[in-house]
Amino acid sequence: MIDIVRRYHRWLMLFVALQFLLWAVSGLYMVSMDIHYIHGENLVNAPQVNIDNEQRKTRFETIVDTYPNAESVTLRSLAGTPVYQVLLSDQPTPLLIATDSGQPLPQINEQQAARIAVRAFAGQGNIESIRSVDQPAEAPDELSPHHLPVWQVNFDETFSPTLYISQYTGSIVTVRHHPWRWFDWMWRLHILDWDDGATLGNLFFLIFAFTGLAGALSGAILSYLRIVKPAGRGDTL
Repeated sequence: MIDIVRRYHRWLMLFVALQFLLWAVSGLYMVSMDIHYIHGENLVNAPQVNIDNEQRKTRFETIVDTYPNAESVTLRSLAGTPVYQVLLSDQPTPLLIATDSGQPLPQINEQQAARIAVRAFAGQGNIESIRSVDQPAEAPDELSPHHLPVWQVNFDETFSPTLYISQYTGSIVTVRHHPWRWFDWMWRLHILDWDDGATLGNLFFLIFAFTGLAGALSGAILSYLRIVKPAGRGDTL
């Protein structure tokens, strides 16, 4: 019996050996990295909001009266300029209102996105490239389509950091750099979903998981036969 178990154990472990190595390497990377660093929080300065009454000629009450269907009205800074961000019940995208004139602002253009990115970026590099991404087909895998449309601002610094800036609000919706991209691929290797890393418990994962379990059980049986059960067969591993 021990020869049969040993034979199956070897073939099972040979089949899952590489995946076990990938699980170990990818798992080690994911648990050893600081998640705040992975999210690129060190690459963006915290926004400083210091708005005095002289900068705010249009009062909060005026905005509420002008937009009675507003679900929320937020006073915030847009690259150092105070604006109201208004979320309307009948409109899916926020509206930016100038605090000096009380008029709606147009979508963020390329020059504004560049200024926002430079002001927020905590690194030392300069802008390498900037492009508009407004269609899901154009969006890179690292960007969720629900953020569209955005400006993709790439910096020429170590690990190629990228800031994605909403064209509606001018907010930085997400930050990406190579450590995050590596983390994303480690996750895909870990769950055996090489497409988008969104399907946990897929067929490949289940095959390797159950094969690995069978290999572990056969190894436990071998240990029992060799150590616990009285010897006397002359079998060797």
